[in-house]
Amino acid sequence: KLLGSEAEAVLLVREEDLPVATVALVRGGHAVGPPSRVCHPPPPEDISAPERNPQYVGAWSLTRREQPAQTTVEQYNAREGPIRLQAPCGVYVEVRIPRRSKGSDGCVAQKSCAGYHALVDVNGGRQLSLRHRTVDFRPPTGCVICTQDRFDQDVMGELSYPRGRC
Repeated sequence: KLLGSEAEAVLLVREEDLPVATVALVRGGHAVGPPSRVCHPPPPEDISAPERNPQYVGAWSLTRREQPAQTTVEQYNAREGPIRLQAPCGVYVEVRIPRRSKGSDGCVAQKSCAGYHALVDVNGGRQLSLRHRTVDFRPPTGCVICTQDRFDQDVMGELSYPRGRC
């Protein structure tokens, strides 16, 4: 008799259904691998990233998140929200330490992540900001965080696209 952690099963999934199947299995408590088959590969190094990313570099604190626009889903006082640290090469870390509350498990509420940031030029001269989470405390969603960003002095505003689609 095999224990659950020792059992192994193979599941065949069409390649185009792989992200959805991975999300469903992980949410169901299953381990899925190898990562090279179920995750997007890291992009090749972009040597122009430091020139393309200067406004994004530094430390940012989230004060409000809307999804969709005009619908607030997270709001924080100054210096109390999640912190994003972004390097010139595009690597970022977002630290989201859960607030302690009576009877809650901080591990379950953990939402920190890390990955790489890229800017993509799209039609009309717009630039979209893509954040690829490669390390995450949450189950994968199969989506890339896709936003259109605006800068006003020390404030970066992000307009998210539905379900991470550009």
